[in-house]
Amino acid sequence: MPRNVTSTPPGPGSVRQIGEPSLPPEAERYRIALEHAAVGVALVDLAGRPLYLNAAMARMSDADPLRGLDAGNVATVTHHDDLERTRRLIVELIEGRRERYVIEKRYVRPGGGTTPARLTVSLARDAGGQPLFAVAIAEDLREVEDLRDRLVRAARFDSLSTLARGIAHDFNNMLTSVLGSIELVRDDPTAGPDIRARMDDAMAALDRIRDLTRQLQEYARGHRSQHTRFDAVALVREVARAALSGTRTRWRVNAADPMPLLDADRAQLAQVLANLLQNASQAMEGAGEVDIELAIVDRFEPPGADAPPGPHLRFVIRDHGPGIEAGMLPRIFDPYFTTRPGGTGLGLAICDSIVRGHHGRLTVASEPGHGAEFSVLVPLYPPQSAGR
Repeated sequence: MPRNVTSTPPGPGSVRQIGEPSLPPEAERYRIALEHAAVGVALVDLAGRPLYLNAAMARMSDADPLRGLDAGNVATVTHHDDLERTRRLIVELIEGRRERYVIEKRYVRPGGGTTPARLTVSLARDAGGQPLFAVAIAEDLREVEDLRDRLVRAARFDSLSTLARGIAHDFNNMLTSVLGSIELVRDDPTAGPDIRARMDDAMAALDRIRDLTRQLQEYARGHRSQHTRFDAVALVREVARAALSGTRTRWRVNAADPMPLLDADRAQLAQVLANLLQNASQAMEGAGEVDIELAIVDRFEPPGADAPPGPHLRFVIRDHGPGIEAGMLPRIFDPYFTTRPGGTGLGLAICDSIVRGHHGRLTVASEPGHGAEFSVLVPLYPPQSAGR
């Protein structure tokens, strides 16, 4: 006797395989689809009160999807700079001057920070044409904005690396000539002690210029890496001991055990970690405590990103200093931008360039008065073309 594959006759054009779960009723299908949609969906009454938020929309605004917005109005989670434009557009929608509108706005999260989103809003009307409620479809733009920022930064680095290469070449030519002349004067037997002392000072200043030129050359070369497999925890301990030696800065490492070997350029990552640890110590005026954390995280990259998806090793270096002002954070990795008197502004730019050369990410988070946290994310198993 043939086996029944459906409990009810299939609809026109439908084919159901053996063992395939039966679909729920139509209304339940729509509810499940909305709850699992990758975009946010909200139904909002004409006074701005949410009637329904799906899970994705609730995540954007940190709202409770069952209770809606605690304060009772969409305006309470809209960034103040976006409020007037949002109100104007919804009025035009209700008055029939628009069928729909598209807007990029920011949701203010109760825990701090904002979520950028692109909303497409339309109006549901009854059979007589009277407005009932607004239907908002929202796309979370955090990944999109992150990708935009990386593209802008990459373009900026490409142009600056060309400039740096030219400057370093000219510097080297001039330094060779000046150093030769100073050595001749300093070694002249007729030169007195004062002249020799001044020449020594000039040589010391030129050594600092030569070091700056070396940094420019490293930045311009793009840091071609030589990959090996090594113990990242051992590297962190080694670098911390050396970088913080002679300071009153205490440090501690928190890492999962056991930690898989990392495939990367050991010397270049040591340079990155040393720079970040020294910056952390300087932010605390050579004292305080630095927390160093290592963890394996699974990284998802949006389409078009230059970093591979999959497992990554994340280094987090957290200080307890004065923090970084919000206005400075977008420029913190720009070449020649520095907040420290006497700084060159190349340290973090070079670190960022090295990490990007590993198909990784270097990010910073900080609040004034609450320290700074730098995060280095590198693929645990990089693409074969990375730095090879």
